[in-house]
Amino acid sequence: MHGSKYRSCGVTPLGLERLLGFRTQKPDARLPGVSRGVVKAISLCHSLLSERGESSGDRIASEALLAYQSLDGPSLGAFFNLLIQEFSPDPDKVGRAGEAYREEPSAANLARLQRVAEPPL
Repeated sequence: MHGSKYRSCGVTPLGLERLLGFRTQKPDARLPGVSRGVVKAISLCHSLLSERGESSGDRIASEALLAYQSLDGPSLGAFFNLLIQEFSPDPDKVGRAGEAYREEPSAANLARLQRVAEPPL
């Protein structure tokens, strides 16, 4: 099964540990399972979110899709795990901001909660 291959580099299939609230070691592009193709696809995802303009967005989206489609089975698992790590908000920050809003439901606390719940770019 492919799970042991991911665990050897700190990557779990589909990032299930992260989804369940457990932290894993951040993958490194030099480790097995995190290929240049994975890093390129994630980099294009970052660019897609930060880019303004329809034509450049379309071009980057096409490149990101091609990069994703070029990934094989092990690289796909690493891609999804890295995608979760790179684009998920910090659960501790969200929890603290949620608790602050629960204790004092002010506009400032709500704005903070909304800000920390956004995925990082």
